[in-house]
Amino acid sequence: MTVRRLAIRAAGGMALVVVLWLLALLSVIAFAYSASVRTELRLGASHLQGGQARALAGAGIHHAIAQVARRRHDPMRAGGVRRYTFRFAEHEVRVRIEDEAGKIDLNSAHPALLSGLLSWAGVKERERRRLVDAMLDWRDRDRLARNRGAEDEDYAAAGLHYGAKDGPYNSVDELLRVQGVTPELYRKLRPALTVYSHQAGIHPHVAAREVLLALPGVTAAAVDRYLEERERRGTLARLAGVEDTYLAVRRGDIYRVTGEAEVGAVVARIGAVLELRLDKALPYEMLTWYEDASPLAPPPTEPAR
Repeated sequence: MTVRRLAIRAAGGMALVVVLWLLALLSVIAFAYSASVRTELRLGASHLQGGQARALAGAGIHHAIAQVARRRHDPMRAGGVRRYTFRFAEHEVRVRIEDEAGKIDLNSAHPALLSGLLSWAGVKERERRRLVDAMLDWRDRDRLARNRGAEDEDYAAAGLHYGAKDGPYNSVDELLRVQGVTPELYRKLRPALTVYSHQAGIHPHVAAREVLLALPGVTAAAVDRYLEERERRGTLARLAGVEDTYLAVRRGDIYRVTGEAEVGAVVARIGAVLELRLDKALPYEMLTWYEDASPLAPPPTEPAR
């Protein structure tokens, strides 16, 4: 009898252990499923927020286009940049409009302007000459290296898998591929550069301070006086001490517009470059469109044309 009772107790204990193990396993499965559901919900919410943020940023772009088209004969505030915000669908949309005529065109800029911009960025004279020659060798159509420039063999010697393009820059971001241009230097130069003005010079009325300081023959004091008067009067006939060679002959009708919106943890930024036209049926042409939407999104990178 005692042996039988012991066997029953042992069987009962084993059953209890099995039940406890099953309960533990079910708890783990339930916890994993719950975590999976929470993850799916977070991903779904993030996806929804991303879509909403992109739609709002896109609304900012089209709002900016309407503003530019409406005021094409009414020049923007001196400096060539306009910023404003508006409310849409209970969210704030931030907009930036820039006139590309106030920037240095990588494809057509006078070499002295490129050198001046590098000087403003703190590049020493010897390195500056080398970088300017490399930038020009990238865009020219021959395979002959300038005195301090870089062609295919120089890129190969540096261990790079590509050579000089020997053609126009398709975007400002392409400057990163030019031998000697570091990411740090590129970040300094990028706001002052364009590939859309198609002019050898810049228009001072819509140029930023760093671009004006790149003009040969100008002093920081002269630029600051010009900026002060430009801000007060809205325009100024000319910048003292600067040759016409480095100034644009026309304003142009090319603008870069950026829309930014935030929904939850997602920030979306959309950029576009457009050219205004006199054709009423087609008042503008979109030259490029680029976007990004992610948590703490960095500024969008412009795609190659």
